Amino acid sequence: MPLMLQNEYGKEPSVVGYIIFPGAMLSAVAAIYVGRLLDRYGNMKVIYLAHGLLLLSTVIFYFLSPLNEYMIMIGYMFTSFGFSSLSSSTTNEVSRILPSEQVATGIGMKQLTQFVGSASGAVAGGISAGVMYLYARNG
Repeated sequence: MPLMLQNEYGKEPSVVGYIIFPGAMLSAVAAIYVGRLLDRYGNMKVIYLAHGLLLLSTVIFYFLSPLNEYMIMIGYMFTSFGFSSLSSSTTNEVSRILPSEQVATGIGMKQLTQFVGSASGAVAGGISAGVMYLYARNG
């Protein structure tokens, strides 16, 4: 997203920071409400809600980001809220499922899987975007 804002829209790094800032603030404020949602509706409903928010953010990025850079900001706000909801609810679910002596290991494995998946997804996305760019450029 920062690279897109710089390369496609010609934004300076400080402006990129201002565009990303509302999503980061929403994530910080959302932590309070995600905890309340978990207590009220349970882990699985919040997990489904988080996936819905992430899907919505993907649709916004795909269809609306070419229109203007502020659509990227709106999409990132849904991404931020969805990711914080998903992270909290899955950690809570792991601690609920596992016996108390295995909770720390289970949460560590969850985090490891999450980090490896995030890195692998970014690499796969970058490679596929590069291939599509070269194909479109060279025909």
